[in-house]
Amino acid sequence: MAITAPLRLRMGWSNSYLIPAAEGVILIDAGLYGMAGRVIRALAAHGLPPDAIRLIVVTHVHLDHVGALRAIEERCGAPVMVHQAEADLLRLGKVVVPHGTTRYGKIATTVLAGLARLTRLRFGPYRAEHVVGGGESLADFGLAATIIHTPGHTDGSITVLCDNGDAFVGDLAANHYPFGLGPIYPPFGDDGEAIYTSWQRLLAAGAIRLYPGHGAPFPAARIRYVRYD
Repeated sequence: MAITAPLRLRMGWSNSYLIPAAEGVILIDAGLYGMAGRVIRALAAHGLPPDAIRLIVVTHVHLDHVGALRAIEERCGAPVMVHQAEADLLRLGKVVVPHGTTRYGKIATTVLAGLARLTRLRFGPYRAEHVVGGGESLADFGLAATIIHTPGHTDGSITVLCDNGDAFVGDLAANHYPFGLGPIYPPFGDDGEAIYTSWQRLLAAGAIRLYPGHGAPFPAARIRYVRYD
């Protein structure tokens, strides 16, 4: 039973996605440390071996998106893609605590910063095979999609925008609450104004449905007129 539509995997604090591609799949993000098995089991449930993963795209280098990267890559052997602004963070295994953009985010940032100091949070360093700037096609990996540089959550955040309008946005937007009732503006981000600019860039590029790093997918039209300032 092949994967025929984007498959959302809950990988601890965040989502990863398996996207069907020619002769395999593309993995978007890698979740927390210890979550590699969920990817392998999801592939097996669809009759696919680990090496069905043709590429791992890192939307940004935060712990909950790269914690299991090394373990997954070691099982599947796929190359890794990351934006040039965060390639060194990945190469060094450097944990960055995000800035809070909302009241909840600021509280969580304080907690995470304390946790990082107490536990010395780390993830396995990795030198990405593909360091990108934005505008790259994924056709060579069997996917009709383009990498879009979408800073705001982090300087090096990227989105995988498929030709059919599916956009895998990492933490550029969020959908934490049931039934889509909560805010879609991310609770963490380095540049609030850049988040809005990146939203408009995605809409102009043809995004129809957003697949966030936290919460369920939702229509891209929801970001068209949203402002929280």
